[in-house]
Amino acid sequence: GEGAEEEGGGAAEAARGAQQAGGGHSHACGRTAARTALAFVSLLTALSLPDFKFLVALSGALNVGVIAFVLPPLMYVLLARGAMRPASVAAHGLLC
Repeated sequence: GEGAEEEGGGAAEAARGAQQAGGGHSHACGRTAARTALAFVSLLTALSLPDFKFLVALSGALNVGVIAFVLPPLMYVLLARGAMRPASVAAHGLLC
């Protein structure tokens, strides 16, 4: 009933405010342009390199250690920074 109308009205007002400020439309266009540019860079790289699968395999092999062993403890430390003791932060730093 009334609660749903109030919530919808508030969301609509916020959307109109964002559009009037000019942030909504231009931000979406910028993200679309960046994604399109990245797709074209990938396309040109794949077309210009004769053995692109070797490059992809090599980059995957070099980054798997970082993704599997460094990023998880690093993300944990960053997310739980305020609740951890300094000794625990140091121990997680040694794991990286």
